[in-house]
Amino acid sequence: MTKIRNLLLRVIAFPFILGLIMVKYNYHAIHNAICFLFFGGEWITYAKEDKVTMKEIFEELKNKQ
Repeated sequence: MTKIRNLLLRVIAFPFILGLIMVKYNYHAIHNAICFLFFGGEWITYAKEDKVTMKEIFEELKNKQ
């Protein structure tokens, strides 16, 4: 009896949990698409605090050539 009750509760909660998961991943996808546009079409998207580090790495590679 408790197995059936637990399964029923999971089935009832499933649409709400699925909705939360979809909102989270849609936000993540939109955020990555916006970063893709702002950071010059790079597939790897960077946070603002990483921008200085990436510039330093680029300059280091440029100096070695």
